[in-house]
Amino acid sequence: MTSKDEVAQDFVNKEGAYAPRQELLPTYGCIRMHNEDVEELCNLIIDEGNNIPLHVSETIEINDDKIINYTQ
Repeated sequence: MTSKDEVAQDFVNKEGAYAPRQELLPTYGCIRMHNEDVEELCNLIIDEGNNIPLHVSETIEINDDKIINYTQ
């Protein structure tokens, strides 16, 4: 993955981004779940014969033109 920022601070698969359980940081109204919980929820939905869209987002915190936190 490339951040495409001007100071060339690119990153590839931040450590733990795909781990079953990872640190959850506070958000502003967004629901946060661990990867293993999302997988379980998806399996429950599929088992019931339903399909719903899920949105996965990324958060990049920048301070003084440097990436200080990346959450996927």
